[in-house]
Amino acid sequence: MGKPKTKYHILENEQQLDMLIDACKKTGYASVDFETTGNRIYNNDFYPTILGVCFEPGRAGVIPLGHFDSKFKKSWKTKLQKFGEEVIANENIVKVAWNAKFDMQVFHKYGIFHKGRLFDGMLAKYVLDEVRPHDLKNQVRRFLPKFGDYEEDYEGCNLPWDQKPLLGLSQYCAIDTDMCLRLFLFFEKKMMDKAFYPLFRNLIMPASNLLTKVETRGQRLDKEWHGELMEKYPRLILEAETKVRALKKVKRFEKSLIQQRLDKAISKIEEEIRESKKVIKTSDDSRKIASAERSIKNREEKIARLMAGEFNTKSEKAIIEPINFGSASQMTQLLFLDPKGFRFPVVKYTQKDKKDTDNPSSSEAVLLELQKTDKTGFIDTLLELRGLKQINNMFVKGFANLVQDDGRLHPKFHIQGTVSGRLSSCISPDSLLDTDRGLIFIGDLVPSSEGYNTIDGLSVRTHTGKYQPILKGINKGVEPMYKVTLEDGKSINCTLKHKFITDHGEKTLEEIVNGKYGICILTTEGKSKPIVWEPIGLKTVCDIEVQEDHTYVANGILNHNSDPNAQQFPRLATNPDIRKCLVASTGRLYLMMDYSQCIDGDSYIFCNTGIKKLKEIIPGKDKICMIDPQYKNKHRVLDINVLANKGKAECLRITTNTGRQLILTEEHPVKTKQGFTLAKDLKLNDTLYIENLFGTKSVGRLLINSDEAYIAGLFYGDGHYPKEKSGKRKPTDRSIFFSTGLDREELQPLLDNYFDCEFYGPKNTSRGIRGHSDKVLSFYKKYPKKDSHEMEIPKRILKSDFESKMNFIGGQIDSDGSIGNGRFRYTSVCESYIRQLQLLFQSVGFHGIIRSTTTILNEREYTEYHLIVNYGLSRLKPYLRLKRKKQEIIDWELSKQYAVPANKTSHCSTQRIPLEIYQDLPRTSEFHKTYRNSLRKGRLIHSTLETYIDELSELDSRWLDVHHFMYEQITNIEKVGKREVYDMEVENLHEFNPNGIRVHNCELRLMAHLSKCKGLLEAFAKGWDPHLSVACKKYGAKYDEIEPIYKDEQHPEYKTWKVRRKQAKHIVFGCIYCIGAAKLAEELSDPKTGLVVSPNEAKSFLEDFFTDFPEVKKFMDKQMKFMHKHGYVKTLFGRKRRCPEIFGDNQMQIVEAEHASVNIPCQGAASDMALFTSVLIDEKVNKGELPDLQEVGTVHDSIYFDTLPKDINPKTIYQLWDMARNPSTKEWFGFQIDDIDMSMDFEVGRSQGEELPFAVGYDYNRLLNFKGEWKGSKEEEYYFSLVNKCKSVDIKDYPKVYPEYFK
Repeated sequence: MGKPKTKYHILENEQQLDMLIDACKKTGYASVDFETTGNRIYNNDFYPTILGVCFEPGRAGVIPLGHFDSKFKKSWKTKLQKFGEEVIANENIVKVAWNAKFDMQVFHKYGIFHKGRLFDGMLAKYVLDEVRPHDLKNQVRRFLPKFGDYEEDYEGCNLPWDQKPLLGLSQYCAIDTDMCLRLFLFFEKKMMDKAFYPLFRNLIMPASNLLTKVETRGQRLDKEWHGELMEKYPRLILEAETKVRALKKVKRFEKSLIQQRLDKAISKIEEEIRESKKVIKTSDDSRKIASAERSIKNREEKIARLMAGEFNTKSEKAIIEPINFGSASQMTQLLFLDPKGFRFPVVKYTQKDKKDTDNPSSSEAVLLELQKTDKTGFIDTLLELRGLKQINNMFVKGFANLVQDDGRLHPKFHIQGTVSGRLSSCISPDSLLDTDRGLIFIGDLVPSSEGYNTIDGLSVRTHTGKYQPILKGINKGVEPMYKVTLEDGKSINCTLKHKFITDHGEKTLEEIVNGKYGICILTTEGKSKPIVWEPIGLKTVCDIEVQEDHTYVANGILNHNSDPNAQQFPRLATNPDIRKCLVASTGRLYLMMDYSQCIDGDSYIFCNTGIKKLKEIIPGKDKICMIDPQYKNKHRVLDINVLANKGKAECLRITTNTGRQLILTEEHPVKTKQGFTLAKDLKLNDTLYIENLFGTKSVGRLLINSDEAYIAGLFYGDGHYPKEKSGKRKPTDRSIFFSTGLDREELQPLLDNYFDCEFYGPKNTSRGIRGHSDKVLSFYKKYPKKDSHEMEIPKRILKSDFESKMNFIGGQIDSDGSIGNGRFRYTSVCESYIRQLQLLFQSVGFHGIIRSTTTILNEREYTEYHLIVNYGLSRLKPYLRLKRKKQEIIDWELSKQYAVPANKTSHCSTQRIPLEIYQDLPRTSEFHKTYRNSLRKGRLIHSTLETYIDELSELDSRWLDVHHFMYEQITNIEKVGKREVYDMEVENLHEFNPNGIRVHNCELRLMAHLSKCKGLLEAFAKGWDPHLSVACKKYGAKYDEIEPIYKDEQHPEYKTWKVRRKQAKHIVFGCIYCIGAAKLAEELSDPKTGLVVSPNEAKSFLEDFFTDFPEVKKFMDKQMKFMHKHGYVKTLFGRKRRCPEIFGDNQMQIVEAEHASVNIPCQGAASDMALFTSVLIDEKVNKGELPDLQEVGTVHDSIYFDTLPKDINPKTIYQLWDMARNPSTKEWFGFQIDDIDMSMDFEVGRSQGEELPFAVGYDYNRLLNFKGEWKGSKEEEYYFSLVNKCKSVDIKDYPKVYPEYFK
């Protein structure tokens, strides 16, 4: 290895600049690299010091710009402008750079924009190999080994960037440009050889060019609103902290904690006194004796001072520090161990080397689990406090740190690698962390290979001196490392991107080295100047993620481990306060594009804050409770990232056999037993997936006194307030009535005690009792019950925790419910109340069926609605208070709740079938045989029950008390006209559960285009049902003859072809997800028709399918072969997904990698499709074929544009829609997905927190100039009247319906 011998010349006059420009024109290349002051580009103190230009390998010129020794110091902007016009804007010259977005942004700042080809060496390396590192010097060592001694040993290398001498800086810069050009020549050929060039040339570089402009534009910060938040959040934090510290148990523990510290300190002083007394007793040295006597006197005075409550020194003041809620050790004592604490039951223990320790865990997951049973309010308040601190530190303070002198945030959009939203600090494994359990090497907390460990029960000291929990220990792989030595002798090994706390704020090592001389790094003893920073080569680097304030102490030095990344706004900032901070540019509005699928706003969602209407959800505050298929179908509480009002749209109402209903748009996918299906494609008797919340207590957290909740249930069951003349019911005379009937003796003491009055009424009759009390008025405020036909469950109950809901339900059943034959029933004349009650029961793990009956009384027709629950009586019993109701359950239990075959004992009681269902099953049924056999063997697996769910559903939809799956059949589908609809996005999941029904908010990608399967492509091209066409192929039938049979339910062969289509669908998806023959056999079997498929038969079906559709098999084999050979798989656009485990010995991991090779390409094109759409739009804007749409970011599946109000019109919307629904990928990438609907919705707003549906005919200057509160204003009413007028018009019809906009 050797050093590069780059010949370079520092320009001194205009003639030499002309010569450099001519050289670039002659060779056709210009590899460029700016060196700058190291400050942020859009701050006033930023300027470039030099520009290096390499025009051929080994030869370069350096243009001195703002450097203090520059010959062009007074005219450097003119020289830069000339070079830009002659070279950068020259279409015939190839521009090359490493991390070109940075250099191009510097050119942009001075009005210079490139034309022609631009090549980013860093992105080329990423396309060839996405594994880090991506820095220039490491790639030189790797790909140009003869220049492997390429090091930063030039003159002045350790000086700040604006202090480096011109000669040394020019040498460094010239070599950089030379190496960059050489790597360009190498990478370009390699990408062509490896067939990566289309991806690089047609997507990666155009996207990089676009994102350069997006970063340059930035996002404007509403300084006035942000200023209000800077005052609001510290106040909210103080209020929350005051609230949590005011709890009695917290005060008691804190007092005990301080006393323990005081006792320990005094004990230590007393020990020192005893040691001094020993000196006096044993020493003959008068000086030692005198010193010991002084020591004793001083320590006795210190003890007296401490006992008197005087704490003067830093160590003494530490004794009386309040509880640190971030300290894992203190939290463990407070929550679990200390007798003065809460003494919660231990949920789990911390782990070391994957084994439990003796330390109880106090992680976030544990707190969420404790939250379900905590009646003190401590956990709720603590979580609220942590959330407020996170928002304040990450966003409120974060925006203040990120905003530059132009008043904008300039986000970084990183194509190379996954963006996590966190710029991590990276230090060496031998760095010592100051934790609450002593000094610990950071290397002991991270895994041995790249990845992260979850850290539990360990806190690290932060810049405040307090300890905060460590959430993760992360191994970041191998990267270039530098040793930083401070004046006071402290040192640490870290990367250039590692952040320190300095006397100039948070600074990376790179910023410290490049910045102004004199920056000091803060330490535990004060501050100290870095005097040496030297490269020490490639080393393993580690990171930790710290809760709340994101700082930590390592080697006695204050470090920082996060910096909010504006690319993630508002992905992370779901809080509406934060989203309102980002506003459109002056004179412009945001125009947003996103995919369209919506749900009625009156649908209910199961949240951690209760059962709430979709339109009432507050992202950032409310979280959704649901089963997460990505976590082994466990119940989880997930963040709601986005909730968008989509205006009014034509909707369908789906009703199931349990009476459950959901209103949604036709295009919204719904989860059925066969997978996700668009609402418009659902049919009668299709089975829908229903959320099963049995076993979770996470819905709602408002604590209500058990007596109050029960009495509220009694009252809503059979009670009322007096009726006024107006017809309204209101306790104006402080009275309330309960129809207690013959249960008065049991209930009256409870009511007397709660309302603090004596209830009265006729004795020994079935009439009710009445009470008068001031407490009735406060009860009315909480439970304002209306007449029977207008009833609603109180919001207080919907928000309440599990126990409160169960007590309310107990009151409902005791008052107006009936129990019999192993089930309970509740009746009301109010349909909406029964539907709410169905969801309330579901939220606590019961599944109810709604039925209605109509009777005629006095020649008038009355309809009553009944909620029937067929199982779970034993779980309800503790919440009933009437003896006769409890006895009915006891009598039923004694009659054997579950069916067990004679003389056999079963060990699977949690999965037995209720007796009444079991008895109704035909003894010849396949399920009956399987059930008996399973019980004999002592086991009954979920899949067995799921196989026969259709058979069980026919039995009046009686529910199975099993985990994770519930199905209901569709009994009615009808159009209900226009409704106000909303869309929601959930954290890391494209599903949610309105009214308990699982729906999806993204489309599936199909295999047909990837496999080039002629049969499947033909089906899509002709509009055939692809699964029915597969079935026709298998059985040798013609599609045109079978389709009418399949659509005619009365045809004698209908059932046969329904089963065959179902089998074909399972086979197709079985191929995509690579399921085995045994699993496929289970899915192909149909008990309703008596069809049982064995694994061998399933294997034969697969072979037949591959024979009929050989392209699919060829595609799968090709993908797996490619994976085995290369260790990665390509997506549609050519990106790579690496699976190195394919080369290991773990057979399970090998199989998973094989499966990934097939299904990842089927599902991995969505983000690239949106990115490519952005590129095409930008190209048309540049050509003048679209108005001046300035993209400012891509968030989720949305694209944000800064747009002039006059350009927000039907023509612009139509043009964007026409491009987005089917981007022209074939010309550039060789594929086209014609069958996937990429149709989009459009929203408009003044900020990213305002998303209004597009309204035809509205003058958007009115929105831009509107002042005051929008919500509820006449302007909003007028706006949505226009939205509703145009909602029925499809965007595709805009040119016909609104021709005046297209002239």
